[in-house]
Amino acid sequence: MTTQCSGVPVVVEALERRGYLSGATQLVHTIDVLPQGARDDIAATSVGTKAIFAGGSVESGFVSSVDIYDNATGHWSAATLSLARSKIAAASVGTKAIFAGGRGLGLDEASAVDIYDDATGVWSTAILSQARDVPVATTAGSKVLIANAWPVSKSVDIYDDSTGQWSTAIFRRNFSCSAATSVGNLAFFAGGDNADGTSGNLVYIYNATTNHWSTTTLPEAANFRTATTVGTKAIFGGGTDTSSTGINIDTVDIFDTQTGRWTTAKLSLARTVPAVALGSKAIFAGGLYSSKDANLASAVVDIYDADIGQWSTTTLSEPRAALAGTIVGNKAMFAGGVELADNSVLVVRDRVDIFTLNSLTPTAQLLPISTRKQSRQSYTFTIRYHGYYKPNADTLDNNDIIVTGPNGFEAHADLISQSRGKRGSTRTAIYAIHGPGRRWDAGDNGVYTIHVQDRQVLDSAGDAVIGRPLGSFTVAIPAPPAPATPPTTAAQLAPRIPAIFQTRREIDALLRD
Repeated sequence: MTTQCSGVPVVVEALERRGYLSGATQLVHTIDVLPQGARDDIAATSVGTKAIFAGGSVESGFVSSVDIYDNATGHWSAATLSLARSKIAAASVGTKAIFAGGRGLGLDEASAVDIYDDATGVWSTAILSQARDVPVATTAGSKVLIANAWPVSKSVDIYDDSTGQWSTAIFRRNFSCSAATSVGNLAFFAGGDNADGTSGNLVYIYNATTNHWSTTTLPEAANFRTATTVGTKAIFGGGTDTSSTGINIDTVDIFDTQTGRWTTAKLSLARTVPAVALGSKAIFAGGLYSSKDANLASAVVDIYDADIGQWSTTTLSEPRAALAGTIVGNKAMFAGGVELADNSVLVVRDRVDIFTLNSLTPTAQLLPISTRKQSRQSYTFTIRYHGYYKPNADTLDNNDIIVTGPNGFEAHADLISQSRGKRGSTRTAIYAIHGPGRRWDAGDNGVYTIHVQDRQVLDSAGDAVIGRPLGSFTVAIPAPPAPATPPTTAAQLAPRIPAIFQTRREIDALLRD
């Protein structure tokens, strides 16, 4: 089924009322089950076409089960870890999926590492430099970095896939990080507790190219955060505050590596939640939240689309906490977990929720547009429509685009022309927008946003472009110069002779003649 999502921020709801957004996330929601049964606290990562769900726990203890989903065939297969355990760190590099540390039977911390090589289909093992309980892992460049979530430690294990060697690095101080993600060659370890009891707002950043460590701070200190990456943005969401009671928070801190700046957003529900990134979307699914005196599992899914900077929500098929998430191909998969009816009733689940990005849906792209600095009757801009199936030329018209701007400006753009792109799957359209007074002038200066309307442009298969803002242009027309004052002549400067005296002089002249 197609999951419909309602917008969270007021601005999204307003756009939906105008018809700019459909409210859909372009995600198709399906359900599967783990072949080897229910469990929670599973590790998950993907390599090649395979999503791998390893280990976990059940009411009777820990399991070594590994379920492998092949996105190319849609089939599941099974494997076994070298040590039954849960709360394992998982990451992938090259053709290898690495499962490190965790908590096993009789072990507060485990040092075992299981490595699956997708190129050969062979499993191998390694040993961490120290046992790690609830570790976190991320990949930067050719390196997988593994650090403690508990207990606090300065140590980081690093596997370099280019050499096949293991090494260690040291944080500047003891640190337990609760979230890890990477942007390009930068690895981020953020939040958690410091050994000295200070609030967990420290972020360690490792540059895999220079082998250099640096630090920054989260806008809000927190524990048990989750992290994912979309484009140039490292995203840290949810968790608990640093109080003794560990109250859930809804804050999302977003660090843009291009600008070096932080921005913040809010989840629709404060909770501890796993997250993955699929295309331009960061997906926060399920999780654990507090309600009065009980801890409960959530079914809420928050979706942040970094392309348009907007949030939407949907739901899992059932509430679950301690579930695992990963992506493979165009699918985000959330598996296992536990449902908490109250603090004492735990039901372990085998459910797998799959959100598939509908890549066949046609898209609209605004081509670069410059600042408008001259007064004209109308301005033109170009939009390129692209899809798996060719755009339907007959559906392009004057209803495709709406432009909004200062002082409540809102108007349809006129379709001027359209043409086939270099490929049949692309069509280029040129639109014109008239100024508020049928002419653009300095009184219209400001920023104007271009929106493609929902379901106005279709492809040959009948799929529609999803309505959304495409971008903006700026009107910055200089104000006309003030009218020039004409120069003063010598005659104008001469004394004025009253008319009565002028007439008297003329009469005297006549008498003399």
